[in-house]
Amino acid sequence: MIRSINLIILLLIGFLPFHTLIIDKILSQSISYLNLWKELFIIVLFLLSLILNKSQKINNNNLYLIYGIFSLFILCITFMNTFNYESLKFIRYYLFPPLLLITLSSIQFDENLRVKFYSYYIIVAIISVLFGFIQVHFLGDQFLLNLGYPRWIWDQNRLDFAFYISGLDLQRMCSGFIGPIPFGTYLLSALLLEFSIKRKKLNYKIIIITVLLFGIFSAMNRSVIISLFLILIIFYKNKIFKVENFKLYSIILFILLIIYFYLNIFNYELLNKIFSFPLINNFLYFKDDPSFRGHLNSWKDVIDYIDISFTGVGPGFFGKVEMLEENYYFKTKAIESTFLSGLVEIGIIGLTLYVILLIKIFLTSYKKSLTRQYIFFYFLISIILPLQYYSELNYLLFLIMGLEMSKKINTHNEVL
Repeated sequence: MIRSINLIILLLIGFLPFHTLIIDKILSQSISYLNLWKELFIIVLFLLSLILNKSQKINNNNLYLIYGIFSLFILCITFMNTFNYESLKFIRYYLFPPLLLITLSSIQFDENLRVKFYSYYIIVAIISVLFGFIQVHFLGDQFLLNLGYPRWIWDQNRLDFAFYISGLDLQRMCSGFIGPIPFGTYLLSALLLEFSIKRKKLNYKIIIITVLLFGIFSAMNRSVIISLFLILIIFYKNKIFKVENFKLYSIILFILLIIYFYLNIFNYELLNKIFSFPLINNFLYFKDDPSFRGHLNSWKDVIDYIDISFTGVGPGFFGKVEMLEENYYFKTKAIESTFLSGLVEIGIIGLTLYVILLIKIFLTSYKKSLTRQYIFFYFLISIILPLQYYSELNYLLFLIMGLEMSKKINTHNEVL
């Protein structure tokens, strides 16, 4: 049983970052239900944890209670409204990540085993960056187009505009994910994980941090980059300004600059554009950026067209949107905010229960712990970005939070 639990965790960590690329776009074309492998694994993991904890005291009853009430509410409003495939996908987003967290938090892992899981998570993230680099600079966007990745509505020979830096043909790195947003967020989680691990050799840490930072900046997502700086200021303010750390910062910055200039040295025009428009203007003049305007228009459309209720319209809102408002579907195809989407789909009551669940997770964890850092940037990014569309990312984030919370919760369990 213990080996089965460890194996499932390793499989989730190893395959979730490449689910879209390998399973969704390739293997599931032959086996239609293969996409559900991760949900099946989470259910099996939950059942194994129940068997393991059957004769032991479980100290996270409050989390189970809040999660149980929230789950019951979600299921009720789903079946009260029209049940369809879209609603099934969104039920998965609301119910499975917290279930994974609660399941892992009920098991107290040996500290050495937990560190091994963390190290494996970071290794997979590095492999993900390396593959992303190969895809962008050698395979090209045609590789993703051939696999069936989203195409630009005005030009079927290009990826969707979200895959490119505004004003350039330079593709943003997405690796095995469906887009740059989940990839950048995933790398941020790996970077914070690396910060929490103590390594004997500084050289290893420098290389790992450099690769992860290179991947984050290659994904070019403002929300992720801003979240990184805020986390450093809030959670690491007593460490980042130490004199002994400036050597580390200098080396990392120097390596990043070498990589950057190496990639662009044969393309002066591209290098000039990168300095003059996207990296600077997209941050300083973000109000003029098409992506930012798209977010604002999405929020405004939802407020203008949709009546917010206590119970919402049910998970899978966009599976029903054409019936609700004929012209709305063509005006805004996605709610560019996780919380605003939740407010529409599960209503004031549902969103309140979900926020209470996240706050409970935050308060249950250690002060300045990895879980609190994850919850912080999860809240921040969810306000601006639609994380509800990226189930694999949510599973990865809640998996690490569950492992981290197992340090404190359920201390009476036997150590695996």
